[in-house]
Amino acid sequence: MFRDYYPCEYAKSVYDIDYKRLYDMGVRGLILDIDNTIVHHNDDATPEAEQLFCDIHAAGLKTVLLSNNDEERVQRFIKNIDTPYVCDADKPQPHGYERALEILGTEKQQTVVIGDQMFVDIIGANRCGIPSVLVHFIPVKGELWLGFKRYIEMAVLVMFRLDKKHRRPIGTDNGRADSMPKKQRKLFCEISPTTYAISEKKSIMLRHIRNYKSSEVYARGRCKKSFPCLVSSCSSHLIKKGKGIDPVTQHNKAQNIRLACERINGLVIRPGETFSFWQRVGNTTARKGYKEGRVIILDKLTKGLGGGLCNLANTIHRVVLQSPLTDTEFHMHSDALAPDEGDTYYRVSRIYKDTFDKKTGELKAHTLIVNNHSEVLFDPELIPAELLRDDG
Repeated sequence: MFRDYYPCEYAKSVYDIDYKRLYDMGVRGLILDIDNTIVHHNDDATPEAEQLFCDIHAAGLKTVLLSNNDEERVQRFIKNIDTPYVCDADKPQPHGYERALEILGTEKQQTVVIGDQMFVDIIGANRCGIPSVLVHFIPVKGELWLGFKRYIEMAVLVMFRLDKKHRRPIGTDNGRADSMPKKQRKLFCEISPTTYAISEKKSIMLRHIRNYKSSEVYARGRCKKSFPCLVSSCSSHLIKKGKGIDPVTQHNKAQNIRLACERINGLVIRPGETFSFWQRVGNTTARKGYKEGRVIILDKLTKGLGGGLCNLANTIHRVVLQSPLTDTEFHMHSDALAPDEGDTYYRVSRIYKDTFDKKTGELKAHTLIVNNHSEVLFDPELIPAELLRDDG
């Protein structure tokens, strides 16, 4: 039971870890907690913390911060630190760790999680199969009571130190992430199409409850006339053609996008209001005229009502990134949907959003928006030679 909370290694401080040794062992990326791991809870980055990231990067390691705090706190910490982050991570749930891996572009066995809490940072890493290092939390001077959970962690740490049989040091065979014990249990939504549908309805219901309790004001007003100033524009191919692509689903997609556009065209987003794609579009039902298009369910391409609306949502998102609007929530899937045929090329790129201070021109934030690895769907002969990379 307690072995689920064991880290691979323990260090007295995040500043005592030999990062060059980690690199020599094949580690290429670090997922780091902030509060009580690098600095005291809610403190700004110290000169020592800023130098720590310089040393880590100089050792050849990439970093990403994984924090349960909100974006304001994280951005305040990285004011003078060049590193991406995932805020509101909901640790120890796995989706935050998975997002951090996407940003790093590393495999699990090439990555190490560093944090101060066994019941948050370490168990989350173990669930995801990522090696971890537990560091002693940074105490507050004069604090006598540490909290009940801290004392339990101390007891488990004693068991970890005594239990040499189940040690998994980083760099050893049983310390590799791909050999770490993890439960091979199917999620409820993965059991059958029926359980998937139940899970989908549950998620929709929870979202409605969250929206109802939220203080967000959604844009609803519309205007028939176009505004005189165009901030940005974007277009994308609507009908895809190729081997294995059903032309019927492509034309159905065009019908689905036309129906969704009728709900969105002319929408006016006033200051303080939020535009929500699905709040405007609503349920995609046959009664509304939606047809079967291509959808992805459990990483598999299939047919579903309203399929293809991701095409519209992604295009709107690209416009938003080129505007003064703030992107508060975005979900994406891979756009490499074409079947495999012969030699396959992939575009590997990252899209960042830079935020500047209007008065000073100072760069305030450099945020990773999309970490792209998508299949090239046009004729590879059209790819300029200088863009081809030989992984050879």
